[in-house]
Amino acid sequence: MTTDVQIENVVTKDPMQRKRLLLADDQKEMLEEVRSLLDQEYEIVGAVDNGAKLVEAAKALKPDVIVSDISMPVMTGRRGSHRKSSF
Repeated sequence: MTTDVQIENVVTKDPMQRKRLLLADDQKEMLEEVRSLLDQEYEIVGAVDNGAKLVEAAKALKPDVIVSDISMPVMTGRRGSHRKSSF
């Protein structure tokens, strides 16, 4: 018995339809690794190395998604994410 299954492609390679992603991590190697894993499925709009820059970049770039380290210098990613709610 065979069953026909239709699978809808929910991820598109069209840059106009990809979610905009902002990355934050104080370790350059980690930023590059995360970027390499996600850049084909998401539009990477920025990458920053501390929480204060994360807040500023999020205000300016208006990403759909933020991927952040929670332990960074100047301002932690956790604190930066709380500040994001005031945008």
